[in-house]
Amino acid sequence: MVRNMAPPDAVTIRAAARRLGVHENTIRNWMHNGIIQFYRLPSGIRRIPLAEVHRLEGEMFSSARVIDYDRKPTSPPITLARVAITRS
Repeated sequence: MVRNMAPPDAVTIRAAARRLGVHENTIRNWMHNGIIQFYRLPSGIRRIPLAEVHRLEGEMFSSARVIDYDRKPTSPPITLARVAITRS
């Protein structure tokens, strides 16, 4: 969602990416796909509310996730092909 006039606690794409440990282009992709809300300044520069960064931090780094190790995989595992090495 794009909004005009960013709140005073909005951060740059670079600051959000560093805080979340992802590349800046990942943040841009999330903006494009509607995963993260942002503001567009009159100059066209995008800013992300700090609350959105905190929300993503909670989703990405939450220790409340439960991993079910007994669940059967939905797709077969990836196997590596054998490579023959020839010497000239």
